[in-house]
Amino acid sequence: MRTKAAIAASVLIVGAQTASADTRSYQGDDFSIDTYSRTQMWVCDQESDGHEVKAEFRVNGYGNSLYLYDTDGANNGCQKLGSYANKIYQHRTIEVRNAFPDIVGGWVYPL
Repeated sequence: MRTKAAIAASVLIVGAQTASADTRSYQGDDFSIDTYSRTQMWVCDQESDGHEVKAEFRVNGYGNSLYLYDTDGANNGCQKLGSYANKIYQHRTIEVRNAFPDIVGGWVYPL
């Protein structure tokens, strides 16, 4: 009986955290994240490898992708952009590499 109660409690806790969490797209340790009810975009370079990182994202009502850059190539903070009146509905993280193809993280779709 205790096992069933423990499983039910852990499922409830995980579900509650997921429902309130912002959505992240990763490329290695670098990431982009939508915040403030999907109206702000952040991009964070976490690798100190000399490569800039950008977030490609799309906002309801805009026709094209928008971009946000963290250009220092160092693990020393994040860049943010927003607030948009409409919601961000898709974003991904891209590591920009000069003279080589960029490394692209997967698209994520915030709820």
